[in-house]
Amino acid sequence: MNLYEQMLSILNNENGIAWDYYQSSPIPANPVETPSESWEFIKWYFNNGQKGRTLDFGLVGSDNLLQLSQFRSIHTVSTFFIGLLVCHWMNEGRELALGHDGVELPFRYLWFLASLYHDLGYVVEGDKRQFPIAPRSPLNTRNDSINGYRELADIRGKLDMRCTIYTGITKRKLGVTRRVCQGYDSSRNDLPACHVETVNKHMDSRNRYISINGKPDIHGYRYSSEQMAKYFRYCLDSADKPFYNHGIIGGHLFFDQMVKNYVDSYHLACREGNANISFDDFEYGFPRRFFKKEQFPIFAYIADCIIAHNVWVAKEKDRAKYIEYGLDFLLPENFRKISFEKNPVLYILAIADTIEPCKPYCPDKPNVSNESVHKAWKGMDVGYEEEDRTITITIIDEDLDARLLMRKAEGLAAWVNVEVEREANTIKIKQL
Repeated sequence: MNLYEQMLSILNNENGIAWDYYQSSPIPANPVETPSESWEFIKWYFNNGQKGRTLDFGLVGSDNLLQLSQFRSIHTVSTFFIGLLVCHWMNEGRELALGHDGVELPFRYLWFLASLYHDLGYVVEGDKRQFPIAPRSPLNTRNDSINGYRELADIRGKLDMRCTIYTGITKRKLGVTRRVCQGYDSSRNDLPACHVETVNKHMDSRNRYISINGKPDIHGYRYSSEQMAKYFRYCLDSADKPFYNHGIIGGHLFFDQMVKNYVDSYHLACREGNANISFDDFEYGFPRRFFKKEQFPIFAYIADCIIAHNVWVAKEKDRAKYIEYGLDFLLPENFRKISFEKNPVLYILAIADTIEPCKPYCPDKPNVSNESVHKAWKGMDVGYEEEDRTITITIIDEDLDARLLMRKAEGLAAWVNVEVEREANTIKIKQL
């Protein structure tokens, strides 16, 4: 079955793969039949979960909100559906639940957040006009991570980020720019110390764990803040093509926006007249959505997945430079490959993002035609061999150069725990 048919089958709830965590309202946009409506689909899903404000951000001092390009929106939605397929296949159709401290949520909840936000950092990486890369200071191996922190702090400041997965809320006033332009009363974002403590307690290293089906299997973050900062600096100094790493920026942005949305929702719920509402556990919105303090480590885990999906193991030609920048942990002999058992959301994001066909087959232009997207989806057959736990991908449209997708897929074996084989226009990805 081609990818277009698989995606439409999921969207129409015809194959038993649950995709809509909230199941409460008809979708206003069909991103499969009309890919140009992908951004509307993304906004609808977040709005339906009372998380729409996480997509409302912009440069400090500007009333203009930033958003994904049409091309990136289409790729994002395509990745979303591919990931649902991959999880269904690799977990043998069983429900996968992840959570923290007794609050467990189905995979589709974490997946909608991770997949539909994973490329939001492109609002920075892809906008050289508003986010130009400044001249670099000379590398000093004694403070390369400090320089990375400074570079990231500059972007965080421009987007008014006040929260981080490493320390939690850094300032009790969570920012005013976004809320003023939306007509909110920003003064309510001054949090009492006890509420800041609640958030930050859950960012403490002792609470950095995520359970998989009830067992605490994911401990800490994949990369420390120092490692993340070093890699961010490396990307900006890259001799080939310096860039702001959209994964690192996107992960930081996601967590910051999710905490702000939680705080916004708490204050709005208080305004509804419930004087006894608890910051730790409350409901808000219509339809009602729950907010629990145990979600903070879950949000941090998703942010960590978004950061890690764009951190790459060193190629041989880059080995010396990785060592120069203190990135020994990314050398092939030191690199920890991503596995489904140890980190299912990141594992599925890595595969789905890599095999998604719009990136190699659709032009990254302001307006991408629905016809070109459908051609990419319909030109790719996807299936699963249960006995061998293997995803099979075949390019069936002769107009599509199979080598473009094949090269991307073959690179998976370097950083994900899979075995990749190629036969003519078919590639097989075996779960190890």
